[in-house]
Amino acid sequence: MRQQIVSAACLRVGGSIKLVVRTEKPCFGVYLEAGGDRYDDAFNIEEPYDRKTHVFYVPEERLSPGMALTLAGSRRKTGGRTQRFPFSFPSVCADAETLAKEYDNSVLARSREDERVAEGVIWSHFSAEDKEGRPVNYFTLTVNPKLAGLYVGTPDDGYGNVNVKAKVPEMIAAAVKNGVPVVAAMNADFFGMFGDCHPSGLCVNTGKVV
Repeated sequence: MRQQIVSAACLRVGGSIKLVVRTEKPCFGVYLEAGGDRYDDAFNIEEPYDRKTHVFYVPEERLSPGMALTLAGSRRKTGGRTQRFPFSFPSVCADAETLAKEYDNSVLARSREDERVAEGVIWSHFSAEDKEGRPVNYFTLTVNPKLAGLYVGTPDDGYGNVNVKAKVPEMIAAAVKNGVPVVAAMNADFFGMFGDCHPSGLCVNTGKVV
């Protein structure tokens, strides 16, 4: 099945253009061909969990509206055939500062409800609104490190997590089974949901790197 480009958008950052391309399906080893030059996928170097999003930084003078560009990559992580997909450089290029102001919703908390989950652990519900007066609800857990500890949950409460997925309730159950007194839990870092499920950040459980 041929790969399809879902969208392409750009942002002016200093003297460079940040070009964000979304593909229909996960794509590996992605790079951009523009005016005879090649640019590597900057996003998946730092955040390898999302193989549908690809980011490139190109000097602004190397691009022009409607310019022909080509995205190249493979559907397979290793050993896949490189495919090329042409598209045009987007004509609209927003400035980072203008874009930030446009999407800054200036959320303002109006009320707060606290609940003591356990000694040293407070769950809070904030009722807020954005700059348009629309309601926003968000929740926090506040932990006093002198009274409660933090624990990294993993699938089966183990260390072999490549190609293994688990939901938060399942990880809670595994930790409790191993004697960990869990009173509250939340989602943590991103992981390779389109690859081998490996955490994209450093994951340390009981002093051991996962």
